[in-house]
This record gives sequence, C-alpha cells and structure tokens, in this order.
Amino acid sequence: MTAALLAAEGLAFRYGADRPLLFEAIGLTVRGGQVLSILGPNGVGKTTLLQCLTGAHRPTAGAVHCGGAVLGSLPVREVARRMAVVHQMHESSFAYSVEAVVLLGRAARIGLFGRPGAGDRAAAAAAMQRVGIAHLAQRPLIELSGGERQLALIARALAQEAPLLVLDEPTSHLDLANQGRVLKLLRGLMADGQGIVMTSHFPEHALMLGGDALLLGRGAAPVAGPVAAVVTEANLAAAYQAPVALLRAGAAIACAPRL
Repeated sequence: MTAALLAAEGLAFRYGADRPLLFEAIGLTVRGGQVLSILGPNGVGKTTLLQCLTGAHRPTAGAVHCGGAVLGSLPVREVARRMAVVHQMHESSFAYSVEAVVLLGRAARIGLFGRPGAGDRAAAAAAMQRVGIAHLAQRPLIELSGGERQLALIARALAQEAPLLVLDEPTSHLDLANQGRVLKLLRGLMADGQGIVMTSHFPEHALMLGGDALLLGRGAAPVAGPVAAVVTEANLAAAYQAPVALLRAGAAIACAPRL
C-alpha cells in the first residue's frame, strides 16, 4: 500500500475557548490515486476542516501529517511542494493572463528572488494542456467564463507538481457542462496517481468519483468510509435534518430533497 499523502487523527476545532467544538474526533487518510470528498450542509465546518488539513488553521486537538511529516513542522514552501490548494473561486480585478496565473503555481519551486525559467514555463504549459485551456493562455483571466476560470485555477495548482490536490467546492457556481468537465478532469488525475481532497455541496459528485467520503452533519456524528456506504439516503437525512432522495438513471445520479 502506498504511503499516505495526508493523514489526520483525533482532529477537533473551535473558534475560541468559549465556543463549542465545530467538529471533533475526525480521522482520515488519503493516498495517491484516491479521493476523499468532505460533504455536509452549510455551517458544519467543511471549509474549516479543509483549512486545518492545509495548515491555514491550527486544530484545537489532534494532528495532521502531510507526506509522513507533521504539517505544522514543515516550512510553507515545503508544504506547497507536497500539496496544492484550490480555494473557492472568486472574482479578480486584475487582468492577469491565464499563463501568468498558472505560472504562479511555480512559486514554491523558484528561488525567493528567482524568475520563471524554461522548465517552469513548460510545467505551466503542460498544466494548461492537461485541463484543456492551452488555447486561452494569453487571455485575461477576468474575461473567462466561470468554468474556464475554475480550470485555470486547477491548472495553477497542477503546475506546483504536488502529489496532493486539495479543492474547496470546485464545482460550485458552475453549470452542468462545466461541472462535468471538472469531474472528468479529477477522475483522470486520480487515474494518474494524484491524491485528491475536496469539499462539495453535491453528494452525487462524490458518488461519481468514488473513493472515500466524510459526511459532517448538524447534530449528527460524522460518518466516514467508502463513499457508497456513507452517501445513503438515511445518512444524508440525518446530516441535513431533512428527507433526502438519491435518484439513479443508468450512470446518472442525482440527490434531491423529498417534498
């Protein structure tokens, strides 16, 4: 079995000593070629958990290991060599070209006062080619559609050449076609050995990708394990405190509230 790219045990977090725990006793492991989908309703701590896993927040309890080392012991540049993070998509007011944005992913591999070299530009070009936006390299990022911008941000992360890719709601605000493009890309990266952690508001996307899932809920204990065992109507109803239906038609899967 391959070594874990990311592992957490006994993870808990609260915002201040006088606040209740947002989550506790979280354990997870991600290896190359695997995906972990973190699911649940708004306000249960999905993004906060992701921030603990990437070092943006220090957990109240527990430990996170990245590539076998304690996350908090690693310099920022070394963390960037081990994991690449794609935050929730936001609007940018700067007219950087797509190529310039993707080249930012090489920062961890360029000296403090260095400039991108031929190898860095080749890595950026390969990342754009991989996600299917090479033809947009000279376009300003702000002129792209939402789906194209999301692919550019994923390309920037791929240019880091880190074995672990962490994404916060990568398909939010995208139409069905662009959701499909992103999911197909993630599936291809997994096939190439990339480890992936993502949060999502779409339980059906987790089922489509396979792997493992962690379901956080309101007043319900976290549920973790193989995605097919976690993403069930009963578990979703407990997490969302509402009746939920999983609908299947051939290879298509949908999750909807029961009215």
